Amino acid sequence: MNFITEILLFANKLLLVYFLLSGLYLLVYVVSSFFRMKEKHAELTGSKRDLAIIIPAYKEDSVIYSSAIAAKEHQSHLASVHVVVVADSLKDDTILKLSNKRIDTVEVTFKNSTKAKSINAALAYLPDTTDYVIILDADNVMQPGAVDELIRKASSGYSIVQGHRVAKNMNTRFAILDAVSEEVNNTIFRQGHARLGLSAALIGSGFLADYSMFKHMMQSIEAVGGFDKELELLLFKHGKKISYADRAIIYDEKIQHADSFYHQRRRWVSAQLIYLKRNWYEAFSALIKEGNLDYFDKVLQFALPPRILIIGLPLIMFSLSFLALQFDFIEKRIVIWWTMAFLSGFTPVILAVPRKLWGADVFRALVAIPAGFMMMLKAFFKVKGANKNFIHTPHEALNINSNDHIQ
Repeated sequence: MNFITEILLFANKLLLVYFLLSGLYLLVYVVSSFFRMKEKHAELTGSKRDLAIIIPAYKEDSVIYSSAIAAKEHQSHLASVHVVVVADSLKDDTILKLSNKRIDTVEVTFKNSTKAKSINAALAYLPDTTDYVIILDADNVMQPGAVDELIRKASSGYSIVQGHRVAKNMNTRFAILDAVSEEVNNTIFRQGHARLGLSAALIGSGFLADYSMFKHMMQSIEAVGGFDKELELLLFKHGKKISYADRAIIYDEKIQHADSFYHQRRRWVSAQLIYLKRNWYEAFSALIKEGNLDYFDKVLQFALPPRILIIGLPLIMFSLSFLALQFDFIEKRIVIWWTMAFLSGFTPVILAVPRKLWGADVFRALVAIPAGFMMMLKAFFKVKGANKNFIHTPHEALNINSNDHIQ
């Protein structure tokens, strides 16, 4: 019995250290996100850049037309913009409507569809005179000026720049929860990292890339899900840095329903664990031999628990420890340590939520947290096979409303 108790206490200590260190990692970057840095951009002169907006669209007939039109009509002082829609399983009527608006449409058919395959098809279609590409999801809409903000950031020497994705909709509790989650990630993994001179995290859409570099890198991307993670790792291995343009706003539809939330998180967790397993040794070696901090830091992020778990699990463990303390099963210091573990995760997450998000809507989202927590736990136990097949998350035709998104 004593042996079993010792094993449980040892496992408890390991879990404590894991959550404490994870929380402290987040806290460092939340604090750094509050520092203001004076940005310098190169003076942009000469003719306009040739920029293509690539929109992969798999069965996105309900949203692609309005999104493509919005992209085509986007005004830029620094670039000549044209739009390329990759039509994978779109209806003939949708393709005809796009063609009538003189939007380039690349029709593709794959045995197994992936976003990476669609992007590569568009890159092969574009002329080599293209300077930049912007990748958008079929539901994404850029705020006026977003293209120029991305180009200005790229002018500072970055070959890839992530824009600031915000919620297009906040019409359900899960949509609000998803919106808050993305803004927390923006604060920690993009703004906070950029302020310390590290690369910002890439998302699957809303980013600008140098055409030649991107085309070359994408040729080796074979990910079924999480192509952005594979691209990040490849960029960091080659010493490339990712910048973050906080003022380049791209509206993105948030998950509205529980089942979509679960499937999306299951896919993310699966990709995270796969890339952690594949890269941890190489990343550590690159840090020691080459000082490649971006690569190591990215793999370190894969080892972090999701934000909803970094709060929820320590809270549960604190409650269980407090209960065990009443029956003298454990020492008081364990309860204190779990209190610290909870605060180390809770504090940076709360600080990372933008002030404009605090309001009645956020408190409505709190109701969805227990369900979200259980789905995330379920996702961890059912990650097997989540990235073997392409899982499409359907989008709905939504209007951007000032009362339904983060500004």
